[in-house]
Amino acid sequence: NFIEVDTGSEARTLKARRWKQGKQQQLMVRKKRVLEAQTTELARKMQFQSFDLDGNSVVGKTEMGFLVQQVNTEADLNGIMVKVDPEQVGGAVLDTFAAWADGGEDLTEEQLQHAEALGNIAQRCRDCLNEEDCLIEVLATISGKQVPEVCKEYERLTGLNLKERIVQKTSEQDGYIFSNYWKLAMKQLLADPVELWCQALQDAMDGLGTDEDTLTALV
Repeated sequence: NFIEVDTGSEARTLKARRWKQGKQQQLMVRKKRVLEAQTTELARKMQFQSFDLDGNSVVGKTEMGFLVQQVNTEADLNGIMVKVDPEQVGGAVLDTFAAWADGGEDLTEEQLQHAEALGNIAQRCRDCLNEEDCLIEVLATISGKQVPEVCKEYERLTGLNLKERIVQKTSEQDGYIFSNYWKLAMKQLLADPVELWCQALQDAMDGLGTDEDTLTALV
C-alpha cells in the first residue's frame, strides 16, 4: 500500500516509500450466508488484472502458466487455456477468465487469491525495474492540454515540481554519446504547446542560415 513520500534532506535523497509490509491480521466471518456467498464481480476483475502481467487486457498462456504453476503444479495448463480461450484469440479475456474462475475446477478460491497476490507482486517488481518505460508511457499518452493539470496534481500530491523532478531524473543518464536526447524529449513532452512551437520557430531561424523546411512546416 502507498505509505508516504520521504522528501529527503541535505543528508538524504528523495525516496518514494510506496510499499510496506504490515503486521499479520486475521479476519473471522461468522455469518453463514457470507461464507457461502460467491466472489464478487469486482473481485474477479481484480484477479484478472493481477494475472494480466503485461497489462494488455488478455491473459496469455505464458502469464497463465507462470501463476498457475506457482500455486498448483499439477494443473493442466493446456486444458485451462482451452476453457479460457475457446475462440483461440490468444488468451483469456475478462468474461472467459471469470467463468473459468467461478467453475473452480482447476484452482480453488484460495489458490486464486494466492496467485492474485503473486501477480500483483510481479507487476510491482516490473514497475520498479522499468520506471523509465512508465515515465515515457505516461508523458507520451497525455495530451498537451492535460500537462498543466498533471503538473498541478503532482505538486499537490508530493509537494514537488514535476518539471524539476523530470530534469533531475533524466540527468542521471545520457541518451546517446555526447548528447542527452532522453532529457530533451521528456522536457518537451511537458512543455506548453504554444511555447513549444515558438521554441521550434526560434531554433529554425537561430544562427547562421535558416532551416527553411522546418520553418515552412511550422508556419
